[in-house]
Amino acid sequence: MKAYEQTLGFLSTLNLKGIANSLDEMIHDAEISKISYITFLNTLFTTEISYRVKRRVERNMVGAHFPIIKRISNFEFGRLKGIGKSEAVNLLDCHWIDNKENLLFFGPPGIGKTHLAIAFGVAAVEKGYSVCFERIANLIKLLKTAEIQKKSEYRIRKIMKSSLVIIDEIGYTPIERREANLFFN
Repeated sequence: MKAYEQTLGFLSTLNLKGIANSLDEMIHDAEISKISYITFLNTLFTTEISYRVKRRVERNMVGAHFPIIKRISNFEFGRLKGIGKSEAVNLLDCHWIDNKENLLFFGPPGIGKTHLAIAFGVAAVEKGYSVCFERIANLIKLLKTAEIQKKSEYRIRKIMKSSLVIIDEIGYTPIERREANLFFN
């Protein structure tokens, strides 16, 4: 067995997919640049780490259950009172998550509350935080079915472990007293 095929086998065994996907290109670049072994090794590890971070962000974006990906750059601040563009951009650093602070967006429909919430959630995922987005109606449904459906129980556990939970449409959907008790307890 040639060293190249054996190396690919090792990469597969060690689950180093980032390196495996880029190995040919990195070998070619290293030969042209005549870099040292340690520099080449560093390039391999950097590639693997970048690959894993990218995959984690992709997984966490899906796991967050965002209905659509929104960003601050697409937000029209003219319709919203109470927060300006510079304040919103400052919040993208997510220090408020570390400080266990809440952000509340309230107001009439159509001013961009959901857009802002999703934009902050997306920024949090990109910074490595775990995020869950749920509309209140779906969250109530999950709470009602958690004892009988494993999928609901799993989602509730995931929500409880998240660094950031975004609950959308509170106040738009009427909820019964029993549902409110489930939500607040």
